[in-house]
Amino acid sequence: MDNLKTSALLKQELQQLRERLRKETKPHSSGYSALDKALGGGGFEAGTITTLGARPGMGKTIFALNVVYNQVSVLPVDSSIILVSCNDDSSFVLKRLICIATQTPGHLYQTAAIDLAEENQIISHPFLNKLAQDKLILLSHQGTVQELEQQLLAIGNQTNISMLVIDDFHLLKKQKGSSSKQAWEENMTALQSLAKSLKSPVLITTGVKRTVETRKKNRFPELRDLEASDLIGQMADFCFMLVRPSYYGMPELKHSENLSEAILINRKNLYSGTNHTISLDYNMELQLFSNGANFMLKS
Repeated sequence: MDNLKTSALLKQELQQLRERLRKETKPHSSGYSALDKALGGGGFEAGTITTLGARPGMGKTIFALNVVYNQVSVLPVDSSIILVSCNDDSSFVLKRLICIATQTPGHLYQTAAIDLAEENQIISHPFLNKLAQDKLILLSHQGTVQELEQQLLAIGNQTNISMLVIDDFHLLKKQKGSSSKQAWEENMTALQSLAKSLKSPVLITTGVKRTVETRKKNRFPELRDLEASDLIGQMADFCFMLVRPSYYGMPELKHSENLSEAILINRKNLYSGTNHTISLDYNMELQLFSNGANFMLKS
């Protein structure tokens, strides 16, 4: 249990305030203006944890990869982003990132159904130059949070970690001998400690239980609907649910073969109230998320 004295907490808070005011710890923009505003105004802040929950197929991994692409594109010279996948291997993740960056449909890239000019455009894309400079570190991890923590701290001693992204966080293993609730409390506590140690923002994605779809009312995911444990959302600083209105029986605002509306529902916020929404446009063919029109969630 955290039992720091109020005087120590006050000292820590004032130091963080001074750093924010002097821009010593500049937030990292997500690339989406409304999301940056919800995160405190400038984007992901150092030492904070943001949870993104969604049922399979909603696009949570793709959205996280879009954020990674936006971040890598503007990284300082001496910084890197770490992307940890708890489900897919690193080579598969890399292919998806290249497709997002170069706006190449995944099926065309995978089957090499592109011409020479398109191949040259991919190879010469500035994002690939960033990758060649190791601005992005890809890891595949199926162990515990504690094992991952040791690995990341070792990397942090060698390079400045600008941001940490963990995809499918709910698939991580729990420590032996721990109950499910205790295990996830320990996992989130370890992640909080890691975020503070690295002085980096952390974005994690997690699944949503399918039982939410059987409810007659309020079919939008709540914290209690998160896979593995609601603590993954409760112990984070921010928690958003990614949904597509069409899937949940809401009329779409966009009508296009490839363009679909998606919204982020804010379920926990360090700075403000919850349940407000952020509208996004999702191009399914190109796996691209972009800022959408204003959208109000009707209760």
